[in-house]
Amino acid sequence: MTVKGRLQRPPIIRIGGDSVRTVSAATVLGLVLDEHLSFAQHAQSIGRGRRKLRQGVQGVGRIVGVRYPSLKTIYATYLTTLTYAAGCWYERANLHVVRSALLKHSSQL
Repeated sequence: MTVKGRLQRPPIIRIGGDSVRTVSAATVLGLVLDEHLSFAQHAQSIGRGRRKLRQGVQGVGRIVGVRYPSLKTIYATYLTTLTYAAGCWYERANLHVVRSALLKHSSQL
């Protein structure tokens, strides 16, 4: 992945005679970096994780019922997922695409 401004096309990079394929986003230690460093794809991945967590809680809650200590653990898991690597991306949260991805389904959990 090349972080670029206004390049017409990505540069061609060769190592040992082979071309290195370029990608529009890469995940590094759980943080999704895109070529414009908007962190929109990272916010979308947070939303997908939150949705999976909510579905899991609902499934368990139907079977055994969820008590306060369990809810507290689930909330702590959600909070750490939401804020993971926030030091890298929190300033970009004011972008509409990032903010909307973070707030999507926020009333559910």
